[in-house]
Amino acid sequence: MTATLTASQRRARICELLKEGKPLTVAALVESFGVSEMTVRRDLAHLEAESRLRRTRGGAEPLRTEEYEPLYYLRAKENAQEKRMIGKTAAGLVNDGEVIIVDVGTTLLEFVRNIGRNKQITVITNWIPNVLELVKYPNIRIVMLGGTVRDTELSLVGGMTSESLAGFNPDKAFLGIGGVSLEKGITDYNMDEIEVKRAMIRAARQTVVLADHTKIDRVAPVRIAPLSSVHILVTDSGATERQCEALQNAGVNVVVATPEQEG
Repeated sequence: MTATLTASQRRARICELLKEGKPLTVAALVESFGVSEMTVRRDLAHLEAESRLRRTRGGAEPLRTEEYEPLYYLRAKENAQEKRMIGKTAAGLVNDGEVIIVDVGTTLLEFVRNIGRNKQITVITNWIPNVLELVKYPNIRIVMLGGTVRDTELSLVGGMTSESLAGFNPDKAFLGIGGVSLEKGITDYNMDEIEVKRAMIRAARQTVVLADHTKIDRVAPVRIAPLSSVHILVTDSGATERQCEALQNAGVNVVVATPEQEG
């Protein structure tokens, strides 16, 4: 890049870079555009005012939109306390001796941090961060699904991943999602991962969805399955009574995690 770019061209380029899912630094933008640090900071402030990014110390990171979900290590910062509560509450749904599937997602990572201390279980997963956490517990048998590594998410996806799930008969599948609604069911962002989620639902006897309150009534771009596929939804106390009642009336058992359960 050169300093000949106009302000609008620089800002458009910043938005393009953020769509790649990686946070940007002021220093890197200064070098790329050949402009001053003050100019870059003005650009970032302008874009933040338009709700097109979130400024951070030394740079910027992408915002979640209906079409885009940030990388998992950025999502981990969102609603962290709620995710911890949901993860601990959902762990209480796992019985000793069960075979379970654990999906991709930051709330799921909180879940696996709570399932391994005492129970003898088998965990099937396609997410590398889950495996790195579960290996701490020798009482857990880990089955890592094969497939193509999605490097931005560290998940394994593709036909090999989906097909291998047909060889298992797990008790429960614990899923992460992008959104849940009465009309559109459960939805998410990446088609490759959605195909794997569908295979997880087909394989398991029971489907448990972990979703903080911000995902209720949200619709992500691609449908995973109808709401009738969900047996239990574990969410946090930010979900309204109206939302919970509507989901219950649709046949979903809604479990609300509370701060008391976290402790």
